[in-house]
Amino acid sequence: MNTASWVGVGALLVAALSGTLFMILYTIRTRWWEEEHRAHLGFFTLALTLIFWVYVFRSFFEPGVFAWIRAVLFGLISVCMVWRLTLLIRSPRKTTRN
Repeated sequence: MNTASWVGVGALLVAALSGTLFMILYTIRTRWWEEEHRAHLGFFTLALTLIFWVYVFRSFFEPGVFAWIRAVLFGLISVCMVWRLTLLIRSPRKTTRN
């Protein structure tokens, strides 16, 4: 592996570990699944963290299996992004003062 590949793997590890730690602490400190905005943050973080871990360990998956896992996780991210858009559209508008 070249230097850029090692840097990329290192960045993936940092992202995966920090996402995992965030979800552990978030679950200990809050009941995030009970409120819509917190739930969105939890699920979005979980989806990204899973993607990071899958890419860290991608060499252990058969190419076809990896493609399906990636497709499912990208689908999860897509659902989270539509959810995020829905939260924004439903949020009250702030009025501007002249």
